[in-house]
Amino acid sequence: MDWVGPAVTAAVVSGIISIVSLFIGRSTTLITHRQKLDADRQLAERKVEADIALARAKFEYDREQAIFKRKFELAEHMLSDAYQLRSLMEYVRNGFSFSGEATSRVSDGAEREEIKRLRDSYFVPQARLQAENKFLSNMLARRTACHAHFGLEADKAFELFHQSLHQTRVASQLLVEWTAPGEDVDKETMNNLKADIWKGYAEHKGKDNIGRKIEEAVGICEKLCQPVLGSSV
Repeated sequence: MDWVGPAVTAAVVSGIISIVSLFIGRSTTLITHRQKLDADRQLAERKVEADIALARAKFEYDREQAIFKRKFELAEHMLSDAYQLRSLMEYVRNGFSFSGEATSRVSDGAEREEIKRLRDSYFVPQARLQAENKFLSNMLARRTACHAHFGLEADKAFELFHQSLHQTRVASQLLVEWTAPGEDVDKETMNNLKADIWKGYAEHKGKDNIGRKIEEAVGICEKLCQPVLGSSV
C-alpha cells in the first residue's frame, strides 16, 4: 500500500519530534531548576549577609546605647556631686559653729577653757567633713570611671576637689595642734591656715585658694557634663 510509507515516515518524524520535545523539555526543566537553585542560593546568601549586617548594626547600636547610658549616668553623678560638694564646702568653711559640733575632737585633758573653745572652733571643719564621709567616698570612687569616659579634664576636676578637701582638713588639724601656750608659729602661717578653713576670712584677705579651686573644678564638670545631659541619641 502506498500510504504505508508516508505513514511510517510520519510516525518516525512524530517520534523524533517527541524525542526532541522531550529532550528540549527536560533540558528546559533542568535549566529552569538550575536557575531556580542559583536564585535560591543567591537569595539565601543575600539573606545571610543581610542578617549578619543587621546583627552587626544592632550590636553597634546596643553598644553605643550602653556607652551613652553609662556616660549619661556618670555625667549626672559628676555634675550633681560637684554642685553638692561646692555647697558642702560653703557650709564647712562658713566660720560659724554650733554647740556640740566639735564633740568628736579628742582633747589632751589639760586644756584651759579659752584654748578648748579656740581648738573646737578650728576643729569644726573636720567634724563637718567627717559627717559627710559616705558622700565624699562615693563621689571620689567615681574618679576612675569619669576619667575613662571624659578624659584628663575630668581627672583634673577630681584632683582639684581632692586638694581642696585635703587642704581644709590639714589646715584644721594644724590649727588645733598649734593652738597652745608656748607654740612658736608665725602669724602669717596661722592666717593662711585660717583662710583655708574659713571662706569669709580668706575673702577678706584676698586669697581664697580653696574656693578658687572648687569653682575651677565645678566649671570643668559643667563643660564636660552639660553637653551630654543636653543631648539625645
